[in-house]
Amino acid sequence: MAKLLMSLASLVLFSTIAIGADAEDQLKAVIVVINEPGTINVEISIGTDDGVKVDDLFDVYRNDEQLGRLKIVQVSADRAVAKITKLNDSKILRRGDNVLSNSR
Repeated sequence: MAKLLMSLASLVLFSTIAIGADAEDQLKAVIVVINEPGTINVEISIGTDDGVKVDDLFDVYRNDEQLGRLKIVQVSADRAVAKITKLNDSKILRRGDNVLSNSR
């Protein structure tokens, strides 16, 4: 039940964020790798096959709260490595946090 609620919350979040922007142009992913707390790089679940390019910017969300911003520094077909360029209120990013492109 909790997983279902989290999935629904994520769907609502992405639907809400996309209002006022062309949803088809926004890329959606999740953080899949964080080596350790305090790291400056994370890995996300999409890559060049999805249209990700070096220097693309992504915002990070958990539930309905924006946590920070990422900048893509390395990309492969199905994954991308991003540098954490901003953290809001000393937030800590976690595996599974949602990312949404903001540069499209």
